[in-house]
Amino acid sequence: MARTPHPDISSEIRVRKAYGRLGFRMVLRLFAYVVLALAVAALAYDAWVWRGVGDFVMRSGADWWASLHEDSYTAFTDFVRRSSDWAWDNVVNRALRWPACATMGGLGAITWMMGRRRHHI
Repeated sequence: MARTPHPDISSEIRVRKAYGRLGFRMVLRLFAYVVLALAVAALAYDAWVWRGVGDFVMRSGADWWASLHEDSYTAFTDFVRRSSDWAWDNVVNRALRWPACATMGGLGAITWMMGRRRHHI
């Protein structure tokens, strides 16, 4: 009985590795698009309020989070304060006080760049 040769397994492994990386990049890009859309929505809302009131004030991330879901914002701030006062004062509180559209736009841009395809030179 003659045995049929097995197909080249190395090509299948290369395909699986490529699709695995592609899937992770796709998740990063999808997350980036969602965060960038939220940044544009926050900026549009700030512009809408500016049109009605006359003063352009960009709402901070803390203001947005507290207005959308007060309980989770309070639970998160209490958790971080209990864990480390230094982290709350120097990192988290400062980041939450930045304008929401700038913070989410920066996070979306960084995440999109992490998920893009790299071109080899």
